[in-house]
Amino acid sequence: MDGMVLLETARLRMRPVQPRDLDRLSALNGDPHKMKFISPPLSRHQMTEAMDWMIGEWQRIGYGWFAIFEKSSRAFVGQVGLQCFEYDPRSAETELAFVIKRSAWGRGYAREAAGEVLRFGFERHSFEKIVSVIAPDNPAPQAILRKLGFACTGERTAYGHRVMYFEITREQFLA
Repeated sequence: MDGMVLLETARLRMRPVQPRDLDRLSALNGDPHKMKFISPPLSRHQMTEAMDWMIGEWQRIGYGWFAIFEKSSRAFVGQVGLQCFEYDPRSAETELAFVIKRSAWGRGYAREAAGEVLRFGFERHSFEKIVSVIAPDNPAPQAILRKLGFACTGERTAYGHRVMYFEITREQFLA
Protein backbone atom coordinates (compact mmCIF):
# COMPACT_ATOMS: atom_id res chain seq x y z
CA MET A 1 0.00 0.00 0.00
CA ASP A 2 1.32 3.41 -0.91
CA GLY A 3 1.38 5.53 2.24
CA MET A 4 -0.51 4.12 5.17
CA VAL A 5 -3.99 5.46 5.83
CA LEU A 6 -4.31 6.71 9.40
CA LEU A 7 -7.62 7.81 10.86
CA GLU A 8 -8.08 9.65 14.11
CA THR A 9 -10.96 10.76 16.30
CA ALA A 10 -11.02 12.55 19.64
CA ARG A 11 -10.28 9.31 21.49
CA LEU A 12 -9.15 6.77 18.90
CA ARG A 13 -6.44 6.07 16.36
CA MET A 14 -6.98 3.64 13.53
CA ARG A 15 -4.56 2.15 11.05
CA PRO A 16 -4.83 -0.68 8.54
CA VAL A 17 -4.52 -4.15 10.02
CA GLN A 18 -0.94 -5.44 9.91
CA PRO A 19 0.72 -8.82 10.57
CA ARG A 20 1.80 -7.61 14.02
CA ASP A 21 -1.92 -7.51 14.97
CA LEU A 22 -2.31 -11.29 14.75
CA ASP A 23 -2.35 -11.95 18.51
CA ARG A 24 -4.82 -9.14 19.18
CA LEU A 25 -7.14 -10.12 16.34
CA SER A 26 -6.93 -13.82 17.21
CA ALA A 27 -8.05 -13.06 20.77
CA LEU A 28 -10.85 -10.75 19.55
CA ASN A 29 -12.18 -13.03 16.82
CA GLY A 30 -11.64 -16.19 18.85
CA ASP A 31 -13.94 -15.03 21.67
CA PRO A 32 -17.08 -17.23 21.46
CA HIS A 33 -19.23 -14.67 23.30
CA LYS A 34 -18.17 -11.83 20.99
CA MET A 35 -18.49 -13.90 17.83
CA LYS A 36 -21.92 -15.32 18.74
CA PHE A 37 -23.70 -13.08 16.21
CA ILE A 38 -20.94 -12.93 13.57
CA SER A 39 -19.48 -16.35 12.84
CA PRO A 40 -18.02 -19.30 14.69
CA PRO A 41 -14.92 -18.20 16.64
CA LEU A 42 -11.82 -18.12 14.45
CA SER A 43 -8.75 -20.22 15.23
CA ARG A 44 -5.32 -18.59 15.01
CA HIS A 45 -4.80 -20.30 11.65
CA GLN A 46 -8.14 -18.97 10.34
CA MET A 47 -7.27 -15.50 11.64
CA THR A 48 -3.92 -15.65 9.83
CA GLU A 49 -5.77 -16.42 6.58
CA ALA A 50 -8.31 -13.65 7.28
CA MET A 51 -5.51 -11.18 8.00
CA ASP A 52 -3.77 -12.07 4.73
CA TRP A 53 -7.07 -11.34 2.96
CA MET A 54 -7.51 -8.03 4.86
CA ILE A 55 -4.02 -6.85 3.93
CA GLY A 56 -4.56 -7.96 0.33
CA GLU A 57 -7.77 -5.94 0.11
CA TRP A 58 -5.91 -2.75 1.04
CA GLN A 59 -3.49 -3.44 -1.78
CA ARG A 60 -6.20 -4.47 -4.25
CA ILE A 61 -8.89 -1.83 -3.67
CA GLY A 62 -7.37 0.80 -1.38
CA TYR A 63 -9.59 0.23 1.66
CA GLY A 64 -10.27 -2.46 4.21
CA TRP A 65 -10.03 -3.20 7.92
CA PHE A 66 -8.50 -0.94 10.57
CA ALA A 67 -7.13 -1.87 13.99
CA ILE A 68 -8.55 0.52 16.60
CA PHE A 69 -6.50 1.86 19.52
CA GLU A 70 -7.30 4.21 22.39
CA LYS A 71 -5.22 7.34 22.10
CA SER A 72 -4.74 7.74 25.86
CA SER A 73 -3.57 4.20 26.69
CA ARG A 74 -2.64 2.93 23.22
CA ALA A 75 -4.69 -0.17 24.06
CA PHE A 76 -6.18 -2.20 21.23
CA VAL A 77 -9.99 -2.00 21.42
CA GLY A 78 -11.18 -3.63 18.21
CA GLN A 79 -11.41 -3.53 14.46
CA VAL A 80 -13.57 -1.65 11.99
CA GLY A 81 -13.55 -1.64 8.24
CA LEU A 82 -15.04 -1.44 4.82
CA GLN A 83 -15.16 -4.48 2.59
CA CYS A 84 -16.87 -5.78 -0.51
CA PHE A 85 -20.28 -7.11 0.54
CA GLU A 86 -20.18 -10.83 1.38
CA TYR A 87 -16.43 -10.75 0.58
CA ASP A 88 -17.34 -10.73 -3.11
CA PRO A 89 -15.01 -8.50 -5.16
CA ARG A 90 -17.72 -8.34 -7.86
CA SER A 91 -20.24 -6.88 -5.43
CA ALA A 92 -21.39 -3.35 -6.16
CA GLU A 93 -21.99 -2.84 -2.43
CA THR A 94 -19.46 -1.70 0.13
CA GLU A 95 -20.08 -2.95 3.65
CA LEU A 96 -19.18 -1.43 7.02
CA ALA A 97 -18.39 -3.90 9.81
CA PHE A 98 -16.96 -3.58 13.31
CA VAL A 99 -15.91 -5.80 16.20
CA ILE A 100 -15.13 -4.27 19.60
CA LYS A 101 -13.51 -6.05 22.56
CA ARG A 102 -15.99 -6.85 25.30
CA SER A 103 -13.85 -4.92 27.80
CA ALA A 104 -14.39 -1.79 25.65
CA TRP A 105 -18.17 -2.12 25.20
CA GLY A 106 -20.34 0.75 26.38
CA ARG A 107 -17.78 3.50 25.75
CA GLY A 108 -19.03 4.61 22.34
CA TYR A 109 -15.94 3.34 20.53
CA ALA A 110 -17.88 1.42 17.87
CA ARG A 111 -19.90 4.48 16.90
CA GLU A 112 -16.86 6.77 16.97
CA ALA A 113 -14.68 4.45 14.89
CA ALA A 114 -17.44 3.49 12.46
CA GLY A 115 -18.34 7.14 11.92
CA GLU A 116 -14.78 8.00 10.98
CA VAL A 117 -14.55 5.00 8.64
CA LEU A 118 -17.80 6.07 6.97
CA ARG A 119 -16.31 9.53 6.45
CA PHE A 120 -13.23 7.87 4.92
CA GLY A 121 -15.44 5.85 2.56
CA PHE A 122 -17.68 8.71 1.48
CA GLU A 123 -15.06 11.46 1.27
CA ARG A 124 -11.93 9.64 0.08
CA HIS A 125 -13.55 6.92 -2.01
CA SER A 126 -16.71 8.75 -3.08
CA PHE A 127 -18.98 5.79 -2.36
CA GLU A 128 -22.62 6.62 -3.04
CA LYS A 129 -23.91 4.12 -0.46
CA ILE A 130 -22.50 1.95 2.32
CA VAL A 131 -24.37 -1.02 3.77
CA SER A 132 -24.11 -3.07 6.94
CA VAL A 133 -25.73 -6.29 8.10
CA ILE A 134 -26.48 -7.33 11.68
CA ALA A 135 -28.08 -10.43 13.18
CA PRO A 136 -31.76 -9.76 13.99
CA ASP A 137 -31.26 -10.71 17.65
CA ASN A 138 -28.25 -8.42 18.17
CA PRO A 139 -29.78 -5.02 19.00
CA ALA A 140 -26.69 -3.13 20.23
CA PRO A 141 -24.94 -2.81 16.84
CA GLN A 142 -28.29 -2.11 15.20
CA ALA A 143 -28.67 0.87 17.54
CA ILE A 144 -25.15 2.05 16.67
CA LEU A 145 -25.98 1.98 12.96
CA ARG A 146 -29.19 3.93 13.52
CA LYS A 147 -27.29 6.57 15.54
CA LEU A 148 -24.90 6.90 12.60
CA GLY A 149 -27.86 7.56 10.29
CA PHE A 150 -28.32 4.14 8.72
CA ALA A 151 -31.84 3.02 7.84
CA CYS A 152 -32.91 -0.61 8.15
CA THR A 153 -34.52 -1.68 4.89
CA GLY A 154 -35.56 -5.13 6.10
CA GLU A 155 -34.29 -8.66 6.44
CA ARG A 156 -32.39 -10.66 3.87
CA THR A 157 -29.93 -13.51 3.64
CA ALA A 158 -26.22 -12.69 3.72
CA TYR A 159 -23.24 -14.81 4.68
CA GLY A 160 -25.65 -17.76 4.82
CA HIS A 161 -27.79 -16.25 7.62
CA ARG A 162 -30.88 -14.07 8.02
CA VAL A 163 -29.70 -10.53 8.77
CA MET A 164 -31.08 -7.04 9.17
CA TYR A 165 -29.92 -5.00 6.17
CA PHE A 166 -28.95 -1.37 6.80
CA GLU A 167 -27.83 1.32 4.37
CA ILE A 168 -26.76 4.94 4.35
CA THR A 169 -26.05 7.20 1.37
CA ARG A 170 -23.27 9.74 1.11
CA GLU A 171 -25.86 12.51 1.00
CA GLN A 172 -27.48 11.28 4.22
CA PHE A 173 -24.16 10.92 6.01
CA LEU A 174 -22.77 14.30 4.98
CA ALA A 175 -26.02 16.18 5.68
